[in-house]
Amino acid sequence: MTAVAAVPGNGRRTTVWSRPQPAAIDATFVLVLTGLGLIGFAPVYGGYAYLVAGGAGALLGVAITELAARLRQPVLAEAAVTVLAFLLLGGATNTVRALIPSAHSITALGHVGIYGWKELLTTAPPVGSGSDLLAIPYIVGLVGGVAGQSLARRTKAVAAPLLGPGLVLALGILFGARQPQSLLLQGSLFGILALVWTVLRYQRTRVMLAGRRFNRDRFVLSVGVLVAVGLLAGLLGPHLPGAGSHQRVVLSKYVAPPFLANQEPSPLAGFRQYVQGSRLYDQTLFTVRGLPPGTPIRIATMDAYNGLAWGFGADTGSAKTSGDVFRRYGSTIQTAAVGRSVHAEVSVGQLGGVWLPEVGELAHISFSGPVAGRLSDSFRYDTDTETAGVPAGLAPGDSYSFTAFDPIPVSSTQVLDGAAAGSVQVPVENAPPVVQSDASSWSADAKGPYARVMAIATHLRTTGYFSDGLEDPQLSVAGHSNGRLVLFLQGGGLVGSEIVGDGEQYAATLALMANSIGVPARVVLGATVGAGGVVKGADVQPWVEVNLAGLGWQPIYASSFMDPSRKAHQTPPTPAPDQPTAAPVQPPVASAVHAPLQGGLPGSASGSSSHFAQPAVHHSHLPAWVVTTSTVVASVVAALLAFTGLIVAIKTRRRRRRRRAATPAGQVAGAWSDLIDRCRDLGIVVPGMRTRSEQASTVGTADLAELARRGDASIFGPGNPSDSEVADYWSAIDQAARQMRVGLGPMRRWRAMVSLRSFTAAMRTS
Repeated sequence: MTAVAAVPGNGRRTTVWSRPQPAAIDATFVLVLTGLGLIGFAPVYGGYAYLVAGGAGALLGVAITELAARLRQPVLAEAAVTVLAFLLLGGATNTVRALIPSAHSITALGHVGIYGWKELLTTAPPVGSGSDLLAIPYIVGLVGGVAGQSLARRTKAVAAPLLGPGLVLALGILFGARQPQSLLLQGSLFGILALVWTVLRYQRTRVMLAGRRFNRDRFVLSVGVLVAVGLLAGLLGPHLPGAGSHQRVVLSKYVAPPFLANQEPSPLAGFRQYVQGSRLYDQTLFTVRGLPPGTPIRIATMDAYNGLAWGFGADTGSAKTSGDVFRRYGSTIQTAAVGRSVHAEVSVGQLGGVWLPEVGELAHISFSGPVAGRLSDSFRYDTDTETAGVPAGLAPGDSYSFTAFDPIPVSSTQVLDGAAAGSVQVPVENAPPVVQSDASSWSADAKGPYARVMAIATHLRTTGYFSDGLEDPQLSVAGHSNGRLVLFLQGGGLVGSEIVGDGEQYAATLALMANSIGVPARVVLGATVGAGGVVKGADVQPWVEVNLAGLGWQPIYASSFMDPSRKAHQTPPTPAPDQPTAAPVQPPVASAVHAPLQGGLPGSASGSSSHFAQPAVHHSHLPAWVVTTSTVVASVVAALLAFTGLIVAIKTRRRRRRRRAATPAGQVAGAWSDLIDRCRDLGIVVPGMRTRSEQASTVGTADLAELARRGDASIFGPGNPSDSEVADYWSAIDQAARQMRVGLGPMRRWRAMVSLRSFTAAMRTS
């Protein structure tokens, strides 16, 4: 409604309320319905920043459409302005936060527009507001606003404008969570408002066509009935038979995570690069602020064994069969918030690789430094193993801070001994048979799952010897494949038949033995925070975690199953010729991203390269912003060319159909209709439902008046016009159309070629 001030005869000023304009009513419905559709993105983004970005896009889209309508611009010009608005004004919605467009902001927006949809699907919710992915709700709102308002302006089809908000609603569902955000808002309210808008547009159309007055009472009654039916459907619908028989279709269900963690070398296989005498033993791997000295901090947790190495297993909380469950997250990670809250800051030194040191269950993480954006976009996290990684790779100087909830380990032996084994499944394949037999033998006298595991750990600690291969490489080689663990347990002629190895073999064996007696166990490669928060290679050590019912994962640190003071110094004898040798040690699978290990196993005497190799960098001859901008421009140009070709093809088909009408009189009438359509595409207003003479007088051209007279004579005169008369008439029509284009510039001619005014005019007069 708009207020108009008036001064009646008594001199007092009063306010008269005028009826709102149809365009304003349509714009209101477009904005409200688009906002309801955007609510579907709430589980994905969290908070309200995404809703502000999407609402701003919808408002801008409506404004662009209204401007195009007032300037009488074709759809193609409207689409071009929409693309420019996205690239030039969308900088405020991404991490650049730039109101003034720059090469950086345009490149980032172009990347999101092309690749952001897949990144959104592979990012675990909530994405938050600190990512470039916030531009996606802006795109959706912008397109929804333009589509809805443009259809409301350009067509009289009462339900056609619902296509814009309906598209937003559908995208919110497809890119959203498996559970709807709000059935009341996105189901009942959206449906009610959509029906009300459709009824209102239908009533408006009847008023315009039949000249009837708007029946307010009938409209209010119709709206009331729709509201009542919608509310009743919202209340009773979920309880009807078969209401929950079909699962909600979301695209994230069909997209696999892009980070394949098991293609990286096993973190445990690189343990020997940290032992005494190795390159990283005295090097600062990273520095932690916020954690007291002595705090255990994990680098990676491995919960699957395939006979070659400990790696990462399937997601225990879903039906996935893939071995890699690392998902892309934003800065916030949903967690059960069990344990003490921990906030720490990490500065990376010589650690390298892809794994991020952290503690407990991550709830929030943020990166800083010159490559913070690259690390943030690369961040992946596995909630099962509480392991974080950045496939882009870490480098000295990288830094990040995190907030986590660290469960306090149970220290009461009585409580641990009384707990049953957990129900978590740890996949173990190709473990050597000696693991099962030794585990059963060593733990036969213990009572309870935890006590049996500790009996195995005690046996390893009291009967085994320590050697990291420095004194004599043949005493203990690196690796923890099934063949290497057979050598570890049976001696293989190394030191008689004694157990010999370092933390890698001890931890891998204890975890396999625990699983063999029915206690879920996994291996952790971590470290102990040193003085001043410094963590060096000497502080790195693997340990084992066992899962107990009601207690979760409980750690068993290396001091419980390995005694470094029991060093092995004997030189192994040469095996007899008829003595079978164990299976050779298999190296870990090389990564497709990181360089393969050179010269043997990591940490062995023959290998000198770091297990955590830096990612290979592929340099392009062109800057990234040039490539991205060129891709965006090429995509826009290709879309414009495709749209132009489609419109020209449709108009050509329409002209051919008129030229081949069933009767000669119909062919003459088609020629005149084709001329009128060309006038309309040039921007000349020609009313419909008029005689040819009246239309010609509206255009104001003498040649058209003569053509109108000839057309009437051919159609209404005695007999049918001959083929030559029809051909002459079409030729005269084409000549008149060419004369109207004389003096027009190339841009005006191109706009007329792709204009849709002739189609929309036909809709209004049909």
